[in-house]
Amino acid sequence: MISLPDPRRFPQKQSHTPHPLLNLLTKVMRGSSVLNRLQRRVEDLLLADRQDVLDDAFAQATSAQDYCILDSAVAEILRQPLKALPRYANIFAMPLVFVVNSKFSGAFSTKLDDAVGPKALLEAYRLLTQGGDCYFSPQLAEVSSLTSVTPCQVYRWRQTLQSAAQGLPVDLSDTTEVVANQEQVLLRYIIGLSIQRRDQPQVIRMNSLCLGVWANEMARNLSYYFSKQGLITAVCLPRHLQSWYDAIEDGIETYHEVSLHRFVSNTLKVWRQREGKVVAIIAAYDDATLHLTLQMQQPQQARATWVWPLSLLSNLWRIEQSMMGLLRDYHVSEVEVVAEVLSAMVPRLPCAQPCTVDS
Repeated sequence: MISLPDPRRFPQKQSHTPHPLLNLLTKVMRGSSVLNRLQRRVEDLLLADRQDVLDDAFAQATSAQDYCILDSAVAEILRQPLKALPRYANIFAMPLVFVVNSKFSGAFSTKLDDAVGPKALLEAYRLLTQGGDCYFSPQLAEVSSLTSVTPCQVYRWRQTLQSAAQGLPVDLSDTTEVVANQEQVLLRYIIGLSIQRRDQPQVIRMNSLCLGVWANEMARNLSYYFSKQGLITAVCLPRHLQSWYDAIEDGIETYHEVSLHRFVSNTLKVWRQREGKVVAIIAAYDDATLHLTLQMQQPQQARATWVWPLSLLSNLWRIEQSMMGLLRDYHVSEVEVVAEVLSAMVPRLPCAQPCTVDS
């Protein structure tokens, strides 16, 4: 089975002395003691508010593996308890992916009222301590609101915020317009913070392995709430309650997965009313994207393409397997995988190597 090539570009290894963090990265695979050193060094930089040094290290990472190891070190520091402090803040977010369709064009209202806010629900399922010092923003956040906050800022908030009632100093303006009678997939986040005191019961449980019954209930509540806002349909898919930093990439990947699923489902729903064989082509392009192209062959010809933009944290193998599994679920048995990286400037697909999706 042919695997997709990685179209992302990383800097070449330099002959001069590399970044100190990257020096540690090359030794991480030798043992956990080196990984601990890397995490301590990352925490020192966060404590010193040296976002510039972290940014340089990420920019000089020469492989996806190095980039992910460094990112994991930052994520671990931002999610772990600050046990040396008498109190600290947990800064968290919950990704929500909406599939919406509206009768009218206009702004997508993303403010929640208390009746559908997550606090009471999470307390009922013991993911949040009843009466704990915790704040949830009533305004859902766009991904740009989260990415505008640096890891150093999150670390500083964790150390300095003294009360959850302060809220979070972040811009939550939302300018999304819903187009009438057109299905859209939207990514939003519930954001908030809790104050954890040393030697006190855990205020909030994050990064739970199972979404569970509470997620189904929240999905129903939010879907019904937004369906009353003039939307024909509003399906909400909540993700885990997790640290601010972890939630960003998890939300983005889930958004792309849902968007891909809707593309395949909607396209094949129309095509299967016609006659013709459907073939899928998966290809990587040099603008760091993956393309899934569906083609209907004779007697009726048609083509539709979905583009998945890759981040430097994207797991290429997992995305490819997700595409294969989705095509298998929709009984597309002939899938062609292009073995080389294609140019985004050339609007054509060369002959690809065929493979069969196992039924």
